[in-house]
Amino acid sequence: MRRHLGLDKIGILGVSYGGMVALTYATRYNQHLSHLIPVVTAASGRFISRAQQILAERGTPQQHAAAEPLWTGAFTNDDQLRD
Repeated sequence: MRRHLGLDKIGILGVSYGGMVALTYATRYNQHLSHLIPVVTAASGRFISRAQQILAERGTPQQHAAAEPLWTGAFTNDDQLRD
């Protein structure tokens, strides 16, 4: 839609699941964003145990290392959070 309207940068407001869509757009096309406003947008914590199980079954050593700070909330820097 942004391209169809001939816009370069846009602001996005995403609510609930729309916020998840907006966050995904931001990670892929941040050069076209002027503002991002996610509202009541968060992945549910109730799926953490299932995610840990899937990682244990199929994860690579690199994925295990990247997920550990996520499980414990122990990010030490912005690069680690981005990974």
